[in-house]
Amino acid sequence: MNKIFLSLIFCLACTSFSFAQKFRMTASYAMAQPIGEFQDLYSSYSGRGGHFTLEYFIYPEKWSVGLSSGINDFRLGKSIQNPAGGVIPVGLSTKVYPLLVQSHYYLPWDSKIKPYAGLALGTYLFNAEVFLGDDAEEIDKGSYFGMVPEIGAYLNLTETIELLAALRYNHVFVDNSPMQYLQLNIGLAYRFVRYDY
Repeated sequence: MNKIFLSLIFCLACTSFSFAQKFRMTASYAMAQPIGEFQDLYSSYSGRGGHFTLEYFIYPEKWSVGLSSGINDFRLGKSIQNPAGGVIPVGLSTKVYPLLVQSHYYLPWDSKIKPYAGLALGTYLFNAEVFLGDDAEEIDKGSYFGMVPEIGAYLNLTETIELLAALRYNHVFVDNSPMQYLQLNIGLAYRFVRYDY
């Protein structure tokens, strides 16, 4: 009985290990530049952003599916003189939170660089606030469908650590006009998968 139990545990451990080898987790810093009508409101780029993805590789490990999320904080503001002394920041902030499903296709390349093209679809949650000093008041919030064509590449640094550089075009279908912005992601990935190509 003990041999059967130990054999089952061994098989389960091997299966879990081989399943885990098909995953990659990526965390990246995300800079964003508004374009189109969204640029009329926020003309400058946003350096306040982050992004996280979890991918599962599908046989023969040239396709992956996964989930991605993150935040970009777009701000429009200036400082006004405080009669009591000092300055007070005033302005407008729109925080965007994408919740997406994605798929990437990896091109055959050398063993160090893995370029890819991808597409993500899902919901963009956002909330807009006006702020005066440390006080902020929410003026709008909602969720809209959006899509993200993407190109990028992973560079192998070690057997399990990779460097990511990716360019993403975010198109959110807001009621009155689309919200569009380009996003540059630079990050690190932990890879549980060995490439066969």
